[in-house]
Amino acid sequence: MKKKEAINDLLEDILEIYNRPVNKKGGVITTEKKRPNYPIILKEKTIDYKNLDNLVERFGGRFLVISLDGFTRGAIELAKEVGIDLWDQKKLEREIGKAVLSEVGIENKIDLNRPENLELLERNLENNDYENSDLLAEKKSPDTIEPSKDKTKREPKKEKFFTLNIDKKNALDESSIRNPSIHILTLKPYYEIQYSCNSEFEHKKNKYKIQENGACYLNAINGEIKDFEVQTKSNNLNSNNISIDKREKKIQKEEATKKAKKKLKEKLAIEKNWGKNKRESIVFETKKIKPSKEDIKIDNKGIVYRPIWDIRNSQRSTKIDGVDGNVVPGNTEEGAEFL
Repeated sequence: MKKKEAINDLLEDILEIYNRPVNKKGGVITTEKKRPNYPIILKEKTIDYKNLDNLVERFGGRFLVISLDGFTRGAIELAKEVGIDLWDQKKLEREIGKAVLSEVGIENKIDLNRPENLELLERNLENNDYENSDLLAEKKSPDTIEPSKDKTKREPKKEKFFTLNIDKKNALDESSIRNPSIHILTLKPYYEIQYSCNSEFEHKKNKYKIQENGACYLNAINGEIKDFEVQTKSNNLNSNNISIDKREKKIQKEEATKKAKKKLKEKLAIEKNWGKNKRESIVFETKKIKPSKEDIKIDNKGIVYRPIWDIRNSQRSTKIDGVDGNVVPGNTEEGAEFL
């Protein structure tokens, strides 16, 4: 927080050097760019599609977002479509340097527009040249990691995807949105959970068993569990010339396994009714019997991404499941999940 406050103070100083009007309210600086009330929002973390979409809903119109950790592909594509200005740390450093030079008499002007490196990244997006771009938000590794003793290069872990059966044209048709301005493929992370349950118990001298094997998927963002129909998966996503926003998991694998056990304990529970005579009537007792956590065996196969089309225009938006073509109801980040 101290870093953010210090940089905000620097931004105020820069704007004052260039005789730009400055207003600060609620931690947000506003200035002018062709019109008054041009907000400047500073963030320390990586900005993804969802983060930027929330800022668009809050501020509307044109504004500037500065991220010290960069922007995801989806965020950059959304900014391009909506008309939002983005600065990364390199751009911020250039503008700070220009302001210092202005103070010693070297004439400069502040440039609030998008920097050249982000424009280059947009060209990479159009060519789907993600691997060759070093301008994306970098994944930082601890400096303390030691090189492998055998000095052999580790193979990167292959990612898994549900097969993309619905292409962009079909998704646009299913959405019924006229003149869409944005169509992005969001990749939602799920843990693939395979489970088995073998539980025996006794109640009122009756013996019962719960025996079941199956698979389910736990949302790696909100922890909801789903029974998707069996669909093919692969290590490649046929996504040429598609703008992609791959969501980051918020739940780690160990925590996901614990959550899956807890939810499966409820899912696999059975209800039994017992009747007994009481005077001239029969009274029924209902009991819900759950297997113990020890009786549920979990094999967490790791993350598999489910493709979801996000299609919108200025009036409305909709999401189409890229696997089965169904409309995804509600906001999937807040628990209204799809089947």
